[in-house]
Amino acid sequence: MSGDREPVEIFGTIVGTREKAIWLFDGLKREWLPRSQIELAPVDAGEGENVTVTMPQWLAKEKGLI
Repeated sequence: MSGDREPVEIFGTIVGTREKAIWLFDGLKREWLPRSQIELAPVDAGEGENVTVTMPQWLAKEKGLI
């Protein structure tokens, strides 16, 4: 189960933001992602910007992104 903690990268567009989450569209679906579990590149990206989101594999699976 340790593989579930391995980071994965998802590419998408930020379609909404909240203090503790971003709403990401990956081209197929939109999902809220908790800021506490992800890293954004670019770090200061905002709504409407394309980003790379790094997250644990378990989160990407739970959200149906992989």
